[in-house]
Amino acid sequence: MWKILFAIVVVLIVVPINETPGEGNNDWQLGTTDTAEPLTLNQCIRIALEQSSSIRIAGLDLESAELDVDDARSEYLPEVDVSGQYRFSDLIDFGWERQNYDAQIDAGYIIWDHGRREAGLAQAKANLTGVQSDYSRAKQNLIFNITAAYYNLLEAEKLIDVNERLLEIARSEERRVGKEGRCRWA
Repeated sequence: MWKILFAIVVVLIVVPINETPGEGNNDWQLGTTDTAEPLTLNQCIRIALEQSSSIRIAGLDLESAELDVDDARSEYLPEVDVSGQYRFSDLIDFGWERQNYDAQIDAGYIIWDHGRREAGLAQAKANLTGVQSDYSRAKQNLIFNITAAYYNLLEAEKLIDVNERLLEIARSEERRVGKEGRCRWA
């Protein structure tokens, strides 16, 4: 019984509310995990890390920040423009060719930009460090929440066992007292 409850808890924590089955998105399914056996804590954490939308979003933010650093580094490279043209005219007859081709290559490099490139690169690197920290925090929070839910579920299962035993003892005491009570009053 507890593995069903735990599977529900994991699915509710991991699966985003806006994703529903049948819309062509089957990422929310547990995949190859065998749910006939109880899930271990490591399996639950692995499933959560694979399926969590917050981890996916944090990972995409991390990729974006890495690309921003690459963009900032590219400002140090020279700029090269290539263009070409083809013109055809049968209206002008000045002795020129009817077909004209033109190709052009321009290259330029900004020598001094008052530190704009350096500041942009430093800002992109600082942003990347912050996003890496956010990703790590999101991962740690998810692992903590899954671990807490797992142990709370195990505790609840043990409490159910204890309460069932207490109920059994109380019923046996009730029967015993009932028999002794009938014997004394009879």
